[in-house]
Amino acid sequence: MTLITLFIIFLFNVGGYETTAEDFPYQAYVLVKSGRYTTYCGGSIINEEYVLTAAHCVHSFEISVRTGVTDIRESDEKAPIVPGTYTIHPKYNSNNNDYDAALIKLKRKLTFGKNSKAVELVKSGEDIPAGTNVTVSGWGSTSDAGSGSKILMAVTTTVQSDETCYRSFFSRYTSRMICTERSGGGYNPCDGDSGGPLVETASKKQVGIVSFGIADRCASAPLAYISMANPEIRDWVTSITGV
Repeated sequence: MTLITLFIIFLFNVGGYETTAEDFPYQAYVLVKSGRYTTYCGGSIINEEYVLTAAHCVHSFEISVRTGVTDIRESDEKAPIVPGTYTIHPKYNSNNNDYDAALIKLKRKLTFGKNSKAVELVKSGEDIPAGTNVTVSGWGSTSDAGSGSKILMAVTTTVQSDETCYRSFFSRYTSRMICTERSGGGYNPCDGDSGGPLVETASKKQVGIVSFGIADRCASAPLAYISMANPEIRDWVTSITGV
């Protein structure tokens, strides 16, 4: 397993701010278990039955989900752990993270409330222009060498042009992706946020899934996401979930 792969699996919020599940009710905490080892990713609620995340988070692992949680230390009674099964995009490429999308079908449906609601997804083929202000949320690291946050965090950043993204990621960057970077640096997802939602700040529509970045450069390099506006991604989600 390469260093860059390790980074994207546990891929948060360098320069972010503390927030709550009420402010980000679509945020999901995805528990990823392999044998005795458990880690986590982010995800987003798209209806009472499905959570959207990154394919590299769930591939060959045992998966469960918590929703409506601000502090991950909250009791299971307050924020129950719900097991699920997953479906990975059929074109997912683990070598470059192309088509890095997966759907988790929960074994029992969610009950929505002020802390737990579905996110609205951007329409298939919709334009996400460079300069769009976007927000990412999750429980990932707050520095390159830091540990994950216990409290839900969020950070605002900006969509970059494809040309800028290509210069950062070269051939690894494909037409199924978008990337973000905030002017001046220091504001980015980091370890622990893979699979989490990227939303347009103004509309709260989900436009991306946290996918990968550059190891040990959370605060100083762009981050790549799977674009929810790409028809091959968006239409696949609809074909399974009806959303």
